[in-house]
Amino acid sequence: MKKIAWTACQLALIIAVTAGCAGKQATSAAVPPAEEQPAQGAAAEVGAEAPAGDEAQAPAENKEAEPPAESSESIATDKTADEVKEDSMSINVYYTDPDQTELVQTTQEISYPSELQKYKQAFQALQRSGSDGQVPLWSESIEIQHIRFENGALTLNISLPDAARLGAGGESLALEALTKTMFQFPEVNTLDVLVDGKAVESLMGHVDLEHPIKRNN
Repeated sequence: MKKIAWTACQLALIIAVTAGCAGKQATSAAVPPAEEQPAQGAAAEVGAEAPAGDEAQAPAENKEAEPPAESSESIATDKTADEVKEDSMSINVYYTDPDQTELVQTTQEISYPSELQKYKQAFQALQRSGSDGQVPLWSESIEIQHIRFENGALTLNISLPDAARLGAGGESLALEALTKTMFQFPEVNTLDVLVDGKAVESLMGHVDLEHPIKRNN
């Protein structure tokens, strides 16, 4: 009887141990290995990216709300335009009568931003007249190619088309009108007239042309 009871106890113990092992295996099967579980750190980072994204967008939204800054180029342009100022003066200008017998003096107002422009405006004043009795000796077809002024010496380089050439009397009056107009500026001591960059012997083929023409007084 004792042997049978001992054998029954051993069987019961074996059954209990077997049941315990089976339970542990079931529990182990229900819990996946650690490497197969989703990492909690990765999920936290993804969740943290949303606030970071919102904060990153905020400065952009604030920047768009700011008014655009004025460009430095437009400011410089406006400033330059404000600083450009022209001087003006009344000068004597010389024409001829309809018969080309003498010079006719009148006055004109010229405006100029620089000294070289002053001489150009004076020359252009010789090319136009507001009266029928005052005939320009210098045609509007004559163009100034270059102006140089240095140490009292004024040089005009002009183009002279054939249609602008005058006879002997007209050529002499034209040179006199030009010298009287330019020598009224006290800083001009000599005047040199070039045609297409060349110091020609005669402006229109009738009167000798000095290089340079000097002030008489």
